[in-house]
Amino acid sequence: MSRIGNRKITIPSGVTVTVENNGKIAELLIAESAKVMVKGDSIAYRVPVHIYGSNTKVSAFVPLDIESTSTFSLTVGPNGEETAVVVKDEKDIPKVNGIGTISITMTKTGEKKTVIAENDGSLGELPVTEVKGKVLKIIKTIVINSHIQNLIFINIVSVME
Repeated sequence: MSRIGNRKITIPSGVTVTVENNGKIAELLIAESAKVMVKGDSIAYRVPVHIYGSNTKVSAFVPLDIESTSTFSLTVGPNGEETAVVVKDEKDIPKVNGIGTISITMTKTGEKKTVIAENDGSLGELPVTEVKGKVLKIIKTIVINSHIQNLIFINIVSVME
């Protein structure tokens, strides 16, 4: 996938900042103890992110391709679900909150893991998706047993205007 961005952004140690991805970010470098939210309307490619130092918090509302040399925390919001993380080994796997699942690769062993984001309420009220029309019939009901043992029922329905 081609990179359309050309701007390299460095986030200094200890700051809190929101980065708006408008398709022009080539790379994001984040120092220790920074709190960075990445959002925007360009979700066509993963923004390359390099985290140097501990106590960093990243919130992804666009897909990120994170490489980290230390432990950090990650909150995944809508549109950030395609985020992928590369760490050295198991001890560096981030705590993941929010929604979705995140792909983790450990360079020391080559092992890949999928981490399920914990919904800790940090995203607040997520928007409700609404479909208007009359239900013609329930095609199928799916039951998901989530990692916290809550059952989620999803009805697949056929609707018409």
